[in-house]
Amino acid sequence: AGGAARQEMRLALSGKGYRFRFAGAFDDGVLKVSEAFARAGRSQVAARGVIALDEQKAFTLNGRLTEFDPAQFSKYPRARINGHFKAKGEVSPVMQVAADLRMLDSELFGLPAAGSGTLRSRRLDQPDVAVDVSARVGNTRAVIKGTLRDPAQLRALDLRLSLEGASLADLYPIIGVPLPPTPAYRIRGQLLHRDALWELREFSGIVGGSDLAGDFRIDRSRDPQSRRADLTSQRLDLADLATPYRVARSEE
Repeated sequence: AGGAARQEMRLALSGKGYRFRFAGAFDDGVLKVSEAFARAGRSQVAARGVIALDEQKAFTLNGRLTEFDPAQFSKYPRARINGHFKAKGEVSPVMQVAADLRMLDSELFGLPAAGSGTLRSRRLDQPDVAVDVSARVGNTRAVIKGTLRDPAQLRALDLRLSLEGASLADLYPIIGVPLPPTPAYRIRGQLLHRDALWELREFSGIVGGSDLAGDFRIDRSRDPQSRRADLTSQRLDLADLATPYRVARSEE
C-alpha cells in the first residue's frame, strides 16, 4: 500500500518446516524494516533496521538469534546459537561496520558455548575490521584481538590470541587438527591465517609444569595436512607434551 512518496509492504510466507515474515516501509529514499523474521525447524532469526538506498547505503541493524542452526539455511556445520547483535555502518564505497555481538547458552562444534565481542572498521579506505572477542567453547577459553583482512572473503586473519583449557586435545572438535592430550595449558601468541595456512607465531605459555615458546604452523592445503612446531623451553617435562614434536632447544 502507499503512494508516490511512501510505500508500505507486509509479507508472510510459510510452508512445511519454515516461516518467513517481513514488514517495512520505503519513505524518502530510506527503507525502514520493522520486522524481518525467518524460522526453519527450531532455528529463528529476527531483525529490524534502517538502510538508506543512496550511494553510501548507510544502515543500522538489531537482531536476535534463537536456537539458530546455520545448517538449516545452507551448507554450514550444525550449531545451536542464542544471542543478539546490533550493527551500524555503510556499504559503499568501502564496507564500514561497527557491531556488538553476544552469545549465551549456545552450542558450537557439539560443545556448550558463550561469548561476546565487538567488530569495528579500522579505516575509511579499507575493509579491514578490528576484532575484540572473548569466548568459551567447552573447556576452552579464548580472547581474540586483531584484524580481519577483507572480512567478506574471510581469507586472512591477523589476531592476538590468548587460549587456555584443560587439554590441547580438546581443540580437535574446534579446529579439526589432532593434538595430544596434555595437562591444563595457557598460551598466548600471534595467530595468522591466509588461505590454507595457519600459523601461531612467537607464542609463549605453560602446559602442565612446562613452559613453552616458539612457532606452530599448519598447512591444510596438503593431504594429509602438515604440522610443524619449533619450540624452546627453560623447564620441560616431555610427559606434558606426549608427542614427537621436535624440540629445538631445551635448558633441561
